[in-house]
Amino acid sequence: MKHHRERTSVNLSTKRGSCTYTTGPRGNAGSERTTTICCNSGGEHQSNACMSNQSMESRSFEFFGASRAKHWFLLALIHERKDEPMKLTTNIQISVDGVVQANGGRNEKQDPGMERGGWARPLFDNEALTFVNEFYRRADAFLFGRRTYDLFAGYWGVRNDLENPIVGALNTKPKYVVSNTLTDPQWTDTTVLSGDVVAAIRELKAKTGGELQVHGSGTLTHWLLAHNLVDEMNLLICPVIVGQGARLFPDTGPDLALDLVDSRAFPKGITLQVYRPAGRPQYATTID
Repeated sequence: MKHHRERTSVNLSTKRGSCTYTTGPRGNAGSERTTTICCNSGGEHQSNACMSNQSMESRSFEFFGASRAKHWFLLALIHERKDEPMKLTTNIQISVDGVVQANGGRNEKQDPGMERGGWARPLFDNEALTFVNEFYRRADAFLFGRRTYDLFAGYWGVRNDLENPIVGALNTKPKYVVSNTLTDPQWTDTTVLSGDVVAAIRELKAKTGGELQVHGSGTLTHWLLAHNLVDEMNLLICPVIVGQGARLFPDTGPDLALDLVDSRAFPKGITLQVYRPAGRPQYATTID
């Protein structure tokens, strides 16, 4: 028996061409719908390019003449695979020397003794901010460590300007916080995960479709990687050596190979590196 769904298309135009995002009908029961983006550069020297959810590694696909905002919008569409389990992605701002603490500003209560807070904010240009906004928009739920949860709840959770992409996403989507001490969270739509947290997160990930996002939460990110719970890791590497503060990875810990999925640079020097965990690394056995 076949399940037919109406084909849907979205067209986006640029100065040098146009693109069409198409979701085709589902085939046999349980099969995945085909999703394709095709672009035509137009002009005197026409060229075409297509990417589908059957070739998901084609992250170098270019949207001819598009603004980077539209380029990332298209990539978000092509990676929206609702027939697969929920994907856990992390997004963290990190300095060249690995610091993740106090990226947004100094906070003596949250970061006592950290005198060099706010090292990331001056480096975010409009393009980098657009990427962050679009990243939040595509979230279906959020997962936090306790410390980052308290920081976000005290800043983003008290704002009412839901037209802001970050404010809107954080205040309208489910939130999960890992804590053995938090019993009465005040931020709306918050669920506390305690006890067997690995099992609880695996249960969340088993839900069909969508994206469970982790922002900041360096300790939690490191723990999630150690327990093989991360599907994709986004590092926004800021061109600064902070010289103090907590780092994402300690001096010793589990090793992990990473596959580079995507990479790009922003005007003020921030670079985005998107990785997928790939098991144990390979090590050279001889020295030439």
